Amino acid sequence: MCKAICAGAEIVMIAGMVSKCEECDNVVEIDGEKYINFYGLGSTKMYDLTSPTEQEYRPNEGRDLLIPVKGRLNQVLSQVQGGLRSLCTYIGVKDIKMAFKTSQFVRVNNTINRSLERYEQ
Repeated sequence: MCKAICAGAEIVMIAGMVSKCEECDNVVEIDGEKYINFYGLGSTKMYDLTSPTEQEYRPNEGRDLLIPVKGRLNQVLSQVQGGLRSLCTYIGVKDIKMAFKTSQFVRVNNTINRSLERYEQ
């Protein structure tokens, strides 16, 4: 999310971040544990919710999964808020709107941090 904002995005989709929250409308409880009944648009579950003729001309290509609930929506949003505050601190801005103007992207080609090699010898 922070990279998108620094790249100039005004809107960031966070569906994947909130799709495992307790407030979702597809929560099921099994043996006292809460799960998200997660299914794709091309899944059998989705076809069952629509007209039966959809299955006649579309293959089942989605997945039906039960994913453990990870927490509440306010916890996820609190993490997002904290991340955005850290972004502002790291790049030295007082307002999130300034992130695009002051941030700078750096391409990193070498994945090994060689700066500590001289101290390890």
